[in-house]
Amino acid sequence: MEGLLPAGLFGDPTAAERDAERLWALREQRMLLRDLRDEVHLAAGSVAAADLGDSWQSAAHRGYAARLGDLAGDLCRAGRQLDDALDAVHASISRLTAP
Repeated sequence: MEGLLPAGLFGDPTAAERDAERLWALREQRMLLRDLRDEVHLAAGSVAAADLGDSWQSAAHRGYAARLGDLAGDLCRAGRQLDDALDAVHASISRLTAP
């Protein structure tokens, strides 16, 4: 029809515009996931490296050490889940940018 504006000018976004927006969002998500993953891995290493000593341990000390071990395990699992999320984002970016 003559006189109608092309899609994307003032109406609905074009497919290319939607893809560009999605790509930007995925790249932003990738950056945030990387930052969070790096912080989680750093925290896991710090918790795992905590040396509580073995010379004398009260029940509270042993309980604290056990909780630190649990926390280190939780952080490692969270790090692996963040790695999986990053892999999914990378795959989405690859699909979107494939020729």
